[in-house]
Amino acid sequence: MKLLQKLTALLIVFLVHKHVAVAQLNQSLGTKSLQSPENHKNTAAREAFEVWYWEYDLENRKGFWDQAEMMEVVLDAYEVTKDRAYLKRFDRLYQNFIAVHREDWMYNEFNDDIAWAVLFCVRAYKFTGNKVYLQKAKDQFDKMYARAYTPSYGGGLIWNESKTSKNACINGPAMVACCYLAQSTGDNSYYNKAIDLYKWSKTYLFNPETGKVNDAINLDKATQTIKVFPWSSTYNQGTYMGAAVMLYKHTKDPEYLENARKIAHYTKDTMYKGQVINNEDNGDDLPGFKGIFARYARSYIAETKDKLMAEWMLLNAKTAYENRNSSGLIHTRWGTKTPEARPESAFGCSTAVSLLMNTSSL
Repeated sequence: MKLLQKLTALLIVFLVHKHVAVAQLNQSLGTKSLQSPENHKNTAAREAFEVWYWEYDLENRKGFWDQAEMMEVVLDAYEVTKDRAYLKRFDRLYQNFIAVHREDWMYNEFNDDIAWAVLFCVRAYKFTGNKVYLQKAKDQFDKMYARAYTPSYGGGLIWNESKTSKNACINGPAMVACCYLAQSTGDNSYYNKAIDLYKWSKTYLFNPETGKVNDAINLDKATQTIKVFPWSSTYNQGTYMGAAVMLYKHTKDPEYLENARKIAHYTKDTMYKGQVINNEDNGDDLPGFKGIFARYARSYIAETKDKLMAEWMLLNAKTAYENRNSSGLIHTRWGTKTPEARPESAFGCSTAVSLLMNTSSL
């Protein structure tokens, strides 16, 4: 089966680079005509997805949060294309995730890991109506929230059960998860949790005047004062932007949408000076960050029709795609050519797939 999968990926690349008709490529993939109006814009995204998905054997990986976020990319592909083949793949990924990490994930002391996994569950329910996904999302979120929320520093969620810091990387995805859970269950107490976390974040983690999202806060033991860690990253900018859009849609309070606009433009103008995102390439985690940003940029642009933001995201997508290697893989440094040797990080290569999928409808 693995050999067949690799051969399929190689065939796709061969067809693309030999300029065979798109209809033939479509037939080999077993999808609707890529020339049809709903698909012609995402041909490049589908090509990149196929090569990435099979090259890194996504259905047999063992990771937790990185795998969770790559599973969200599969859901992005469905949300953009409406091709239910992606949902079948997602279910296989879900079954593998449960086989590796068991039914109860509370053994994992990283609360942000739980939040990321909850997101793929609750989004899968949204797209399929399968209550198994919703039950898992609700059960695991409720358990995580109960242990992660503490009154220290005035509220917010702890990043890790062995630590005392409260980080954007848990509070951001938790807010988004709350909004999805409220939508899916009809229980508005989840919206109330999201609103409380958002309000708390404005004290320490999020500057609503500039749109900057700080990384974390912790107690400085020497001074017994709260220390803010000011580093900003694409994934935290993304989740806070996404949460603001979702809370605007729920409350109709324009402040949320204005906050989302500031987050988007802080990322574009201050962090990247309007240029292509070409960093966050070190270690195991950073390479996957910017794909998360791309997901929430799509929701922001869909809500606001922000032309400048759309143009910037399309610039990133065009540049990343042009920098693919001869196999069709695109590494996480979107502004530089992908080496011919297969990039080590599947998570890093997922970012361009997310980018191409999430910009294909712009």
